[in-house]
Amino acid sequence: MKIFVKIAGSSFETSIGSISKNIYAYWAEHEDALAQALQSPEDQVGTPNEYKLNHFTEHSEILNVTGVDITSEVSLQINTEEGELLYESNLDDLQDIFFDDDENKNLSEITFEFNKDDLSVGNYLIRSAYGFHDIYFEEIDTGDDEFNITELKFLTKEIDGVEIISNIKYCGTEYGISEIQGDMNDEYFSLLEV
Repeated sequence: MKIFVKIAGSSFETSIGSISKNIYAYWAEHEDALAQALQSPEDQVGTPNEYKLNHFTEHSEILNVTGVDITSEVSLQINTEEGELLYESNLDDLQDIFFDDDENKNLSEITFEFNKDDLSVGNYLIRSAYGFHDIYFEEIDTGDDEFNITELKFLTKEIDGVEIISNIKYCGTEYGISEIQGDMNDEYFSLLEV
């Protein structure tokens, strides 16, 4: 049986890239134009070539993470390949299913922690974005076995104290995000010197 897992909730996306000290100094003086420069590099009219920035997606070599904030109300939907609904609820309702008297079985597991305070000395560009998204994970093939919800685990990444669902695990196999649908309502670009 092939199944598809979808979650929806408040989404979080962040990326961090490094820049030179000279580029940092230039954009610190032109910070009001930073967002436009990172979204539309071709609009950097009047910017000397040595200070021009690429699109923000190219400034994410240090960190690039997208997912749903686990502390928000996260809905869960699981369907078969034929579109049959196997399960629909929210993550809070799953806590009872995942709690076992013999072993404290957690719904989620932090797999990566990142804090901007841990960045090494240097100059950085940061993009933080927030919105609401439907996130679809890679197809799970259970073979001839029935789907067992207690074998599902949500893998999270903690970014500056925000824990987001970034992957899932089913019967020990990890599955990544295959599709994201939705909009970012708030987007912030900033500079950081460490």
